[in-house]
Amino acid sequence: QNLIDSILIKTPNKYQHISSGAIRELKRISEGDRCKNWEPAEKKIIGITGKICCGKSTYMKSLDNSRGFAKLNIDELVRSEINVYCATHDIRLDMNKIREYVFGDDELMKAMIALTKPLVSKRIRLHFQCFSAYDTFYVEDPMMLEQGRVDLYDEIHYIECSQEELIRRMVEKRGYERAVAINRLSYFYNTIPEHVPANKLKLIKGE
Repeated sequence: QNLIDSILIKTPNKYQHISSGAIRELKRISEGDRCKNWEPAEKKIIGITGKICCGKSTYMKSLDNSRGFAKLNIDELVRSEINVYCATHDIRLDMNKIREYVFGDDELMKAMIALTKPLVSKRIRLHFQCFSAYDTFYVEDPMMLEQGRVDLYDEIHYIECSQEELIRRMVEKRGYERAVAINRLSYFYNTIPEHVPANKLKLIKGE
């Protein structure tokens, strides 16, 4: 919590520290019992993962939705939870400042992952319940492997892309400096971990 409290947030008139109340609220949500009775249905949850700029979103857009399926983006999910808290408490986050802090400090990154991991897992289950009318549920989950959510998925579609191509895309499309791009990519596994079941895994070339 002390590490997370060091992140600055921007209000209209001044900078201030994230309050302990924000931390308590996130923990309350992540430890809640809204999803404790969830049971897997006779349906398929497909996780789409890969490094930054590998082509996950492009792949999601390319999926044939003629039969109908639901989608969820984990990054958007986390942002929405934060936005709800900020709107409730009249706070505006400086997301660029947060990214600078988190990706520049290994301990802070670990703390943020530990805080959000249970929240994300339970929200995936809750959304699956909400979209129970669909046979297939696609989840864009960038750090699925790193944060240990492999067991949530029936299939894992891993988007492959070379390191140099990833760096090029991050520099040209998102405006990162090369050193910053390399640092961001260092938080992702270089290879797929051995604990990922081969019968779940599908490798896809990123575009």
